[in-house]
Amino acid sequence: MITKTQLLNEIANELSQEYKGMTKKAIKTIASSILNKISEHLQNGEDIRIIGFASFRVRKKKGDKIKVFDFETAQMREITLKRNIITARISKKAR
Repeated sequence: MITKTQLLNEIANELSQEYKGMTKKAIKTIASSILNKISEHLQNGEDIRIIGFASFRVRKKKGDKIKVFDFETAQMREITLKRNIITARISKKAR
């Protein structure tokens, strides 16, 4: 398994040799920004398709029912938690 830091370091090392004018710090900032934007859009429930890599789809599912205490009515009531499940479909090129 590779961590985000390791991935950013690999990207920075590879691209700093190809693009001599860019610093490793600038490349890490750009790559980190891309990953953060992908995460942000998935959290907002949007699907993402990166051609040649993967498609990410957000599925909304009902979660478990739990009992909570309602302070306004001073009674217990049951609520259903909602869950977002992210599925990834890897493209044939990336396999």
